[in-house]
Amino acid sequence: MISNGKKAAIHIAKSQLGLSKKEYRAELLACVGVSSSLDLDQEMFAKTMRHFKALGYVSNANDFREIDNLPPQDRKVMSKINAIRLDLGKKWKWVDGIAKRQIGVEKVQWVKGEDLFKILQALVIHQNRHKKKPAKEA
Repeated sequence: MISNGKKAAIHIAKSQLGLSKKEYRAELLACVGVSSSLDLDQEMFAKTMRHFKALGYVSNANDFREIDNLPPQDRKVMSKINAIRLDLGKKWKWVDGIAKRQIGVEKVQWVKGEDLFKILQALVIHQNRHKKKPAKEA
């Protein structure tokens, strides 16, 4: 079984290529002999990612950081931080900069507990300030 981080990488690649769920299952998962990413092992994962790359997927190592080794409460907060980061179209380096300015720690993945939650709060505020405002009707 593969980690949640690797499952996320698969779904990021699927989204980047614009594959429907049906296409994803028929073209990629079926070629390695499974019907769900839950059934993938390490070798099948590698083969699936090679297939994604053959279809034009461009991997960005900054898309996702492994969070499986974090305590459950920090894992939830880090997942929310990642979702906001993706929504804003930012790289992890940007979040690392916030961690450095706010907490004095070089990488957000090294921040734990209450400090990690403070970073999440800052990102939520930033996200709310930068949401697209609806156009005013004339």
